[in-house]
Amino acid sequence: MVWTRLLYIKVMGADDGLSHRVAQPVYDQCVACGEGRYLALRGKVVLAAAMITQPGPVCRLCLASVTAGLEPEPRATDRRDRRPS
Repeated sequence: MVWTRLLYIKVMGADDGLSHRVAQPVYDQCVACGEGRYLALRGKVVLAAAMITQPGPVCRLCLASVTAGLEPEPRATDRRDRRPS
């Protein structure tokens, strides 16, 4: 079983006051653009509140996206892994 670890940043939405999850590579690209808008895991474009703002309540759709990504990836079957019948 192989587990993958999703790295994400919490970004507080200025419009809804929720703490959204943004994947690290997407966050880095958005910071480089300097627009203050971030694509959350749930697919919503979030206008960020000031980064000094305390995190608000968790966005449930972002949380569901994070938990869905924690499932183990199926392992490729190899001949050595097979047990004799």
